[in-house]
Amino acid sequence: MLFSITILAFIFIIGLVIGSFLNVVILRTVSEESIVFPASKCPKCQTPLKWYHNIPVLSYICLRGKCAFCKEHISLQYPIVELLTGCLFVGLFLRFCNPFDPLFGLSSMNPIGWNQILLYVTSLIITGLFIAIAGTDILEKKVADAHTTPLIVIGILYSIISSILSFIFYTKANGMPHINLEFILSCPVLYSLAAAILGFLIMEALSRLGLVLVGTRAFGEGDSYIAAGIGAVF
Repeated sequence: MLFSITILAFIFIIGLVIGSFLNVVILRTVSEESIVFPASKCPKCQTPLKWYHNIPVLSYICLRGKCAFCKEHISLQYPIVELLTGCLFVGLFLRFCNPFDPLFGLSSMNPIGWNQILLYVTSLIITGLFIAIAGTDILEKKVADAHTTPLIVIGILYSIISSILSFIFYTKANGMPHINLEFILSCPVLYSLAAAILGFLIMEALSRLGLVLVGTRAFGEGDSYIAAGIGAVF
């Protein structure tokens, strides 16, 4: 059980670190700055932060929610996003990898297959993008193409990679399948592409209905790209 808890704790810590990075992505998307340079700084006084000011959650607690330099309050967004990301990393690991028995017994640890790893990693990337999208939308009612476009691409790319790997493993186990219309129409790539296009068109139609009824779009164009991303992923 100790080994199991150690693994989950390690994944949680990785999630906290990624959550800290997502905070940077959210805020610098809003301010239209590079997410790489300059180094982390206080958004109020612009003073560069020390490394120990950037420890996820702990720094916020130790600083009592205030900047170490100007003493301005630090937004609750920072620890919330970090904790949320950490919990999602653990939850998705348990959901898709299912490595333990109900009692977390080491002797009953289940093997993790390639398909589980692929699904887990993909789900983490998608989750990070959704958090970034939600963050910028809540702060500034802004949805960035830099977040929605990768969501669409990753959804389609996952379906392509998954289809190829499934085809290879199926062929090794059962021989070459019959390539016919039914086989082609069952390909996940087609569903991913169709759902992305359909999601975008439906949301655009609803949005443009506002132009007819009240003379303005019902919602922003970014929402249509989010719908396309959701379609491509699910």
